[in-house]
Amino acid sequence: MQAASAAVLLAEQDPTIPGDLRAAAWTQFGNALRFSGKLRQAELALAKAFTFLTAESDPRTRANLLEIRASLHRVRERFAEAEDCLVEAIEIHKNLGDSQAEARDLVLLGISDYDASLFCRASSAYQRALSLLDEKSDTLLYVSACHGLVATLWAAGRSQAAADALVVAEPVFSAVSEDHLVGKITWLKARILLALDDKAGAAEAYSAAKGYLKELPDSDLELLESEMAALGL
Repeated sequence: MQAASAAVLLAEQDPTIPGDLRAAAWTQFGNALRFSGKLRQAELALAKAFTFLTAESDPRTRANLLEIRASLHRVRERFAEAEDCLVEAIEIHKNLGDSQAEARDLVLLGISDYDASLFCRASSAYQRALSLLDEKSDTLLYVSACHGLVATLWAAGRSQAAADALVVAEPVFSAVSEDHLVGKITWLKARILLALDDKAGAAEAYSAAKGYLKELPDSDLELLESEMAALGL
């Protein structure tokens, strides 16, 4: 927050600083406010950032601002507005020929649509992202797209499709070593197995997931433990 505040202060004190840099400073400040939970102030800061953009601005500066604003809209459950921002950012990166950035924004769109319970649209976003990714792509991005698609299929009640997608994604997931990510993947596997009435397999997966997930938010921990309790674990 201090670094972001300092960047804004510098941008405001020197009117000769280019508009794109001033927009970037206010974007950084707005993002810091968002992470601090100061959502109203974050919204004002991001609106200020937009005032410095012009037709000659670097499109990546605009795309970054759109991504941050989309995240803020999603936190405030304004999903239609989040989608509008991401659709524009996706188009910018597509025009720039930056397939990885395009895929990243498609994953963000999938997350927003998932949170809005728009599972068909979320699935489409994740599939479009995966069409741009392969084993040479950023590992975390690739894993996020695969996990998002499998989770969306499960949430939509398409358990067998989710299980099939999980098998296809297994080589991608096998590259994950970070405990929290392994735990989230294993928890999803447990849910799918339970939905397919494989209670023994689900119980084993739930126990493994709990072992990996050491730092869950209280709400997620309560959900995991309630699902495990329903299985007698």
